[in-house]
Amino acid sequence: MRILIIGGTGFVGSHLAMTIKDDQVYTLSRKESHGNHYVADIASLESLDKAFEACGHDIVVHLGPDTKSTIKVDVTALAE
Repeated sequence: MRILIIGGTGFVGSHLAMTIKDDQVYTLSRKESHGNHYVADIASLESLDKAFEACGHDIVVHLGPDTKSTIKVDVTALAE
């Protein structure tokens, strides 16, 4: 079974990956890492689609940041 851990280089995600200790565990984050790892921007569907296709996962564990925090808002327009 292929498991993809989004946020796999963070504190919780990296510990989960080490606990599972399986060749079928893949991690995904926005920066380079070692092992079965993919780099993607979780705010970009195109970037995620490429990583998902490459991994061919059965299970996805999302331990990455909230994608809402990456959305930019024009606060000057809200003040009007």
